[in-house]
Amino acid sequence: MGAVHSNHVRLTAATARRAGLDVYALITPPGKPDVQGNILLDLVLGAKLVYINSVDEADEAVNKLVEELKFKSHRPYIIPPLELPASSVYWNMCL
Repeated sequence: MGAVHSNHVRLTAATARRAGLDVYALITPPGKPDVQGNILLDLVLGAKLVYINSVDEADEAVNKLVEELKFKSHRPYIIPPLELPASSVYWNMCL
């Protein structure tokens, strides 16, 4: 999960894609922001952005995504959030 314009998500996406991994990033706050800045770079790098409503939904959203990916025979590797304000948490997931 990450704040809409998270540098951590952007750098994780760049590094993972360079290594040939798929990237899923859970993003807060909800809604799709304008495609600019780090959001644009995340998408150009091939990250799949999943928007969630709140930090409270993070664990459930991560678990659901992990199960979906495992069902498709992927092996997700979860990168937990950095220390952030309570209103802005994120997870990166690489395959």
